[in-house]
Amino acid sequence: MNILLVDSDKQHETHEPATAAVMDAIQHAGQERGVQVTIHAAGLGELHGHVDSEVDGILLAPQVRHLMSTVTTSADTRTPVARITARDYSSADGRAILSTVFALVDHH
Repeated sequence: MNILLVDSDKQHETHEPATAAVMDAIQHAGQERGVQVTIHAAGLGELHGHVDSEVDGILLAPQVRHLMSTVTTSADTRTPVARITARDYSSADGRAILSTVFALVDHH
């Protein structure tokens, strides 16, 4: 499963500690479920380059949740988009976030 995590509009050569923790938690949750998860972080300005690749779902970090309509219209219309709750993001709850992704992909 390929996931794109959109957070603040920055270059992601080095991830913010919270973003890196969330990404690690999602990958760990995937391993627990026996699912290979590939996750990339991108700022809004980098969105187009990542959506052109195989992305199963796009997750919005809480700090960019207000950009849902912008991301939805910018993304390939077949790519589902969901917001990560502030609680799940701040606690790096990979299981809950991955469950959101599965629900998102299943309902799309």
